[in-house]
Amino acid sequence: MFSTGSSDSEGSENFNSVSKQNMKAQFTRPIWVEDVEVASCHLCKNAFSLFTRKHHCRACGNIVCNSCSPKYLPLTELGYLDPQRVCKLCAHQKLTKRKKHDTAESFFEMPKAPIHRSDNVLFSPPACPEVLPSCDEQEFTEIVDDTLHYFDFDMAVAKKVYPKIQVSVSRDRILITAFGSNPPFRSLFYRDILAVGKSQKNNKIAYIYWFPWVGSEDSSNRTETRIVTKHCSVSERNKFHQTVNSFLRYTSPFTPIEQRNRTSKKLLILINPKAGSGNAWNIYLQISHIFDLAQIQCDSVYLDNTKHAAEILFDANLGPYFAIACCGGDGLMHYTIDTLYRRNIDLPAFCIPAGHGVGIAASILAHTSPISGAYSIAKGFRRPLDIVEVKQHGKVMCYSSLLVSWGLVASIEFATASLRWMGPIRYKMGAIAAITNPPLHHLRLSYVPAVNQTMTFCTGEGCKQCKKGSKLAKQQKEQAKTVPPAEEKWTVEEGHFIMLIALTLSDTTQNHRIAPYAHASDGCIDLVFIKDISRAAFVSMFKSLKTGAFVDEKTFYEDDKLGYIKATKFRVDRLDGKPDDYVSVDGVQYEHTATLECAVIPSAVTLGA
Repeated sequence: MFSTGSSDSEGSENFNSVSKQNMKAQFTRPIWVEDVEVASCHLCKNAFSLFTRKHHCRACGNIVCNSCSPKYLPLTELGYLDPQRVCKLCAHQKLTKRKKHDTAESFFEMPKAPIHRSDNVLFSPPACPEVLPSCDEQEFTEIVDDTLHYFDFDMAVAKKVYPKIQVSVSRDRILITAFGSNPPFRSLFYRDILAVGKSQKNNKIAYIYWFPWVGSEDSSNRTETRIVTKHCSVSERNKFHQTVNSFLRYTSPFTPIEQRNRTSKKLLILINPKAGSGNAWNIYLQISHIFDLAQIQCDSVYLDNTKHAAEILFDANLGPYFAIACCGGDGLMHYTIDTLYRRNIDLPAFCIPAGHGVGIAASILAHTSPISGAYSIAKGFRRPLDIVEVKQHGKVMCYSSLLVSWGLVASIEFATASLRWMGPIRYKMGAIAAITNPPLHHLRLSYVPAVNQTMTFCTGEGCKQCKKGSKLAKQQKEQAKTVPPAEEKWTVEEGHFIMLIALTLSDTTQNHRIAPYAHASDGCIDLVFIKDISRAAFVSMFKSLKTGAFVDEKTFYEDDKLGYIKATKFRVDRLDGKPDDYVSVDGVQYEHTATLECAVIPSAVTLGA
């Protein structure tokens, strides 16, 4: 489909060799002084020896020692693609010249002649995909009248210069179609671009703020990269800036009303200083510039503790805010979502992971990176989330947004609370203690199985199972107004449980995927339990909790002491008679003194994704 007359590798090698030959012919480099003609350094005059080696300055061609040539600078005007070694004298002259012309932040010098489109086009222009903008199609075409827009510029990434770049700008990406050097990427999707800005010092320079996913499939996170583009004229720079920003705006997930709210309202950020190792405030300072790039106004609140969030939100006027961000752990998210639902306020809740227990971030963001959380807020990625109503003594005790747990997970969380200074390793210490002496809880579990027991992985935003569950929940809600509910069939499990956990999302914390088939909004609670199995079997199973692979083993569903069920309601009764037993709800400890009744509330809140 993208044929160049040879294989991809051959075409790339041929193109690179041709480009290097063309560059050598186009630019005149200084003649190097012969090694045999020089016995001492051109600058410091120290004699060369076995320990003092000779080095050529690529800018002037003279021979100097290592101490007199410590810098590597871009020499694109001489045809070099990568930074080259230069002597102190040439480095001083080049840096002074850049400062004089006020172009130090561009990383490179522009050629004297204007850039022309390369004749070596590696890819044919892509067909424009069907991407529905958030506004009317006619309004969209008035702002961006053509499907594809072509631009030529020099580009710098991570202080490396890539001259003669040709790109086509379409509705979903910026695609590099030809180049005079070998850039580290070929396309920039708008989903990974936060903004395009202009340099205040040079009117030909633009900035692309790019946040791509980096890492393996199992462990990836967003990294911040600033791409510098230098255009041949001010008008070309302005046109590029306007075109890309238009596409970013009109392919965003916001409706026109939401866009106005983000402009006229603020983001409320709750910061829990006691989350994790107590580094939440520094984490917020490290990612706050992302909100500046997105032109988001913020109000930050420094909390006394996790529960302080509920006290503030219960009486606060939240009208001036378009969303709430929680810089902390799952406990802070618990109190925030619980209070918002009790007050019937439909505000999205976002997570900036800064604690040790960050199951929501691990499930939704794919990685517990603060940058990933801040970027999701800036771009407005969000999705509906099922929550669980937890009742005791016939009254609502709380609303759970992640988990309700007895046994193993709860014991590790609360037993290691005093070891927060150790960081996330405290969970490993607690796990070792749990393996040597697994906790046993005598419980009776009663549940109503979900109609659909299909076990599939959640694919995130746009997941078919989540959409199907949300649609079904709306239909059942409408039917309940006119049709009496059908008789519920309860199933009972009784015994001594090492672990009993109910999850709305997949991960209890980073690297612990207890419910791999959980979906954010499928209208189900994922129940996972382990009864009193042998220690050897428990240790073997515990090793696979990191990826959730334990539920794929053949013996898992054959053993009546193990279970993974999707349910809509469940009840838990204590049978051991302990007066001081407790239950963990989203990492927060609650007393369990009577029958605990739990029911899923489908798509009840909006969660940042």
